[in-house]
This record gives sequence, C-alpha cells and structure tokens, in this order.
Amino acid sequence: MTEVRMMRSKMRHYINTGTTATPVWSLLNKGVGTLTTNFNPEVENDSGIADESKSKYTTGLAPETSFDMNVVRGNLANDKIFGICWARSIGSDAEFEFLTVDLGATPTGTAPNQAWPAQTETVNEAYNSRGDEAVKPLKIGVTLGHIGDVINGTFIPATATFTAT
Repeated sequence: MTEVRMMRSKMRHYINTGTTATPVWSLLNKGVGTLTTNFNPEVENDSGIADESKSKYTTGLAPETSFDMNVVRGNLANDKIFGICWARSIGSDAEFEFLTVDLGATPTGTAPNQAWPAQTETVNEAYNSRGDEAVKPLKIGVTLGHIGDVINGTFIPATATFTAT
C-alpha cells in the first residue's frame, strides 16, 4: 500500500448560505488561513481494586471549530459569518449548517460528478473578537460550537450537492 500525506487543502469546509430546505453550500476559504476542529473528548477513568493502572474511556465529545477570518466582502461564506458578528446574533439566530468534505479519500462515481465522503452538522457561531492592527485587513475571531449529531453522507463539489447516507 502506498502512503500519501494528506494536504490540508483536501479537507474542505462549506457553510450553508441558503436555507435548510434549499441549501447553498459555499466554500469557507477566503480570508481563512487556519481552521482547527477540537473534539474536546470527555474521558472517564476506571479501575478496579485489583488493577495497577487505570483504564480510560471516551464517554462524549464537545466539538468546536475555531478560526480567524479576514473580512472579504462579496464572498458568500465570509459575508454570512461576518453578518452574524455584525448583527451580534446569538442563540438560534447564530446557527447554520457546516459541511466537512474529505477530498483525500476515494470518491464514488465518475468525473465530474464524483461524490466524496462528507459530514454535515449544525453549528452555533460565537464571534470572539473583531479588529486588528492599523493598515491590516479587518479580522474576526470565530468559534463554531457543534450542536447535536453529525450526519454522514457524500458531497459532489461540481453540483454542490450533499446526500445523507
């Protein structure tokens, strides 16, 4: 088996800039130089009275995705995220669908309609900061709190279509 390093550019993220009924999957890219999802596992330690070491079990996850974003007007994903910050939206007004696509995996189908493994979930935007140094692009700090369970499926980039499996 040949080993291939997966480049960061092969893990793509989209946000729904349309509606739940009619999604418009917009690539989250412009102005975003780094993006990390922390899964924040909840771990329980367990041991019996005859054990000499503890066992650890993951009992839950509390994922969140964090990034800084330069504001780029006219980009649908960027405009949606900045719009939530600008309006100071909270609660359900700051929720949207977040899609992660693994372009490093083996697709199904044939080009141009190849389908790649994907996961979608609802997130809630927390805008942590807005601003930056003089003569630099305006930047906002964002944390997306993941809500509920992930939905596995496939995504066809050519048609921007997600299908749950």
